[in-house]
Amino acid sequence: MADGPAGQLAYTRSQLINLRRAPGSKSKVYVNDLAAVGLLHYRGSRGGARRPRASVYQHDLHQHVGRVQRVYSRPVPRPSPQRRRRDRSALITVKHVAAERLLTLGVLNVRSLGNKSAAVSEMIVDNSLDILAVVESWHESADSPSVIASTPNGYCVVERARPRNKTTSLASNHGGVCIFARRGIRVSNVDLSSYKSFELLSVNVCQGPLSFLLAVIYRPDPASALTVKDPFFTDFADMLERTSTFARCVIAGDVNIHLDDVNNVHTSRFLSLLDDFGLQDVVRQPTHRHGHQLDALITRSDQPAAPINVDPPLMSDHSLITATFNEASFKTPADSALVWRRRWRQFDYDVFIDKLKLSRLVTNTPSDVVELVDCYDETLTTLLDETAPKQRVKLKARPSAPWFDADCRHSKAATRKLEKRYRRKPSEQTRSAWRAQFNQQRVLFQRKMVSYWTTTIDSCR
Repeated sequence: MADGPAGQLAYTRSQLINLRRAPGSKSKVYVNDLAAVGLLHYRGSRGGARRPRASVYQHDLHQHVGRVQRVYSRPVPRPSPQRRRRDRSALITVKHVAAERLLTLGVLNVRSLGNKSAAVSEMIVDNSLDILAVVESWHESADSPSVIASTPNGYCVVERARPRNKTTSLASNHGGVCIFARRGIRVSNVDLSSYKSFELLSVNVCQGPLSFLLAVIYRPDPASALTVKDPFFTDFADMLERTSTFARCVIAGDVNIHLDDVNNVHTSRFLSLLDDFGLQDVVRQPTHRHGHQLDALITRSDQPAAPINVDPPLMSDHSLITATFNEASFKTPADSALVWRRRWRQFDYDVFIDKLKLSRLVTNTPSDVVELVDCYDETLTTLLDETAPKQRVKLKARPSAPWFDADCRHSKAATRKLEKRYRRKPSEQTRSAWRAQFNQQRVLFQRKMVSYWTTTIDSCR
């Protein structure tokens, strides 16, 4: 340190650095000197907080000649920040509900895609159709320009053209079935059979938990060589029998039968077939420009009917039929009943005995038989109502196979018991016992089913 100009103190750079690093270096004289020339700065507070700077240096009051004055540091007490109180009474509980998956299906007799490709593509987009089934597409194959032009961006197509008798013919190939499906919906062919009386294209539709069989049919109109005769009803019954193996099934298309005319013999026969297989037509309104219902959308009668919309005939002489399906559309409503059940779990045996000893049935037993029976019923009913009161319980009936009897029920209960034992203590012994009982149950179920249906069929002869 040296005297500078005009009587000022001058410090070299090395002196200031040594002063900073030296233990106990900040004496009162040096601190005052540095503060006077504006060289003493403190770091600001973090996080934008503004707090008054407290003195952190305590100087030694004892003056010792020849010794550097000591400086002691002490922690500055900081008040803990108070948490902002939240008024939780203003909050509401929001229940999260998963979005319901819907599937919109359209059915249309387009009567040739050739001059309607742009209109069909636009109709699929405008109506937000997930699946559109068209009949009488008049196409040759999946590579036909009319099919490609009718497929909107983001859709795929599954088709079946009408087989030609002459491969060299240049005439229009009438008939044909196409199914346009939005990408993300898995559509796979299901080979049921091929029939001469009508065209059939069946696919399995799967979108998340929603899965069902879609069978699209087209029966040529009566003006053609194939009229409504026995072969059609025979083939149609065979198709219904094959689709009956699927738990979820939708049949749609143009059958060219006046389904609105209940007095028509063909209509009665057609509806009778549907009723025999537990099916129903959900359209039930005109779908043709002449005021008749020629198109059908068939679902199972034990399932809720899907919402139906039938547009006026615009693109062709048939109406566009749209239906919206969800998971509930394919669920069979279970029969439920409200019954009274006692709360036996809260039944206290000791309390019941104590009250029974104090009842009239024990202390003053009637001598008359009739009065004794009435007293017995009244006493026990009263005590049970106090110790094990009744409550209403909703029972859901689970549909079971008609051949499932008491033997099957006992066998299934034994299997479940062994299964639970294996789940609790997995071992080779419990697993073998469970497997042996399951095999016995499988053989019993098969025998019961064969016996039941054999007897039922024989009784119909």
